[in-house]
Amino acid sequence: MLIERVFMKKVIFGCMVLSLILLFPLMGVAQESELFRFSIVGSSDSYVDIKGVPGEPFSFSVGLFNPGNVARTNTIFLSDGYTADNGGTKILLPQEATRERTGRWMDFPESTVTLEPGEEKIIQITGVVPEDTNPGTHIAVLYLRSQEEQGQPSDPTKKGARFQINRVYSLSCAIVVRIQGEIGSEFQLGEHLGKKWVKDKDLVITFDVESTGNAYDYPDVSLEMFDEKNQSVYQVVKPLDIVYPQNAFQTDFLIPSDVYIAKRYAVLLTLRYGSEKEQYVSENYELDLSPKEVVMSRKASIKAEEMQKTYLVSDQTVLLFFAVCLVLILLIYLLLFRKRKKDKA
Repeated sequence: MLIERVFMKKVIFGCMVLSLILLFPLMGVAQESELFRFSIVGSSDSYVDIKGVPGEPFSFSVGLFNPGNVARTNTIFLSDGYTADNGGTKILLPQEATRERTGRWMDFPESTVTLEPGEEKIIQITGVVPEDTNPGTHIAVLYLRSQEEQGQPSDPTKKGARFQINRVYSLSCAIVVRIQGEIGSEFQLGEHLGKKWVKDKDLVITFDVESTGNAYDYPDVSLEMFDEKNQSVYQVVKPLDIVYPQNAFQTDFLIPSDVYIAKRYAVLLTLRYGSEKEQYVSENYELDLSPKEVVMSRKASIKAEEMQKTYLVSDQTVLLFFAVCLVLILLIYLLLFRKRKKDKA
């Protein structure tokens, strides 16, 4: 019995060591955020919501808190609101900020804030809505950015780590000033589509979109491709993040390699918007592939099929490995059971 217990302990210890070896490649180094905690005083929203009146002032306050164990320095600055490609707030550097629209309503210069560990600071921002402001939703963005140069970590990744969880280097908070009146969304699509190849194998097509209304929206954009026989060969729907009014941006689609095997396609792009997505705008485009691109696309399609087969074989190998491990464990327990039964006899 003593030998059996010692053997079992060795088996358990070996399994623990094997588990650590298998999990080690997945271990990373989590880095503490370089940013302060950011909050809007008196509100639980993630944005500042102001009911503005032309000619009248407004104000709001934000709180900054350093939760770390070392002093931190952040830059806080204002800019007009810009929509990122595929929707959402565009992240800007301080030198990229503009104060030509809603941003100029507020008297708040770029400033650098240093907080000691556990220190908190309240910043008040005031502004005035111009007399000639039109009805609608007017948006500026307040940015909080760390002092890390161009968002690159200052501390090198520790030796032995397989990857590093990225720090957060920038936060944004929309300042929404609503002026009472008729409000609505409206969009226009560009006349041409863009085409680019990523690493000579992935086809990405891009479209210009412009929000011409006076309200923000969360539109859906759909793409459908037709071959030379006018048969639908691919379709996809993509919801976009917030789109600011009076903004231009791009949306793009990665086309699967098994789709683009012909020389010419008709492309239908449809953007739906409004609370129920009942409004829409659509545009037809032509997608032409050069002979070189056709050859490239066919090679990409063949490579994708080979990769799929490789993944299938890899999955089967993993399943086989675990099956063998399970069989070995069962055999070990069976041998121990027989030995115990023999000892009792």
